[in-house]
Amino acid sequence: MIDERLYADLVELYSDNIKAYKEQNSGLIIETVRLLVIEDLEKLFDPKEIIDHAYIDRNYRNFTINPQITEMKIRNGVSYVEISPDISWERQVNNN
Repeated sequence: MIDERLYADLVELYSDNIKAYKEQNSGLIIETVRLLVIEDLEKLFDPKEIIDHAYIDRNYRNFTINPQITEMKIRNGVSYVEISPDISWERQVNNN
């Protein structure tokens, strides 16, 4: 189960990363933004565990959500893209 506070923070992180992506002024027009839904996260974790900030801190060195281009259309020489959340992480290695 995904903790509501963690989910809200990850949605905010994704939103901030979308803003940063737009500010890069890559020349791409973002036509569609697929939102981060809780089901995207639930697919990654054991449903029996409570996934919260402490769980992420214990098990991951890095955990982020970035926008990725999932579809591109070119109309009149202008590139329009759809972006979707890309969930990325680096697992914590415990050598105990």
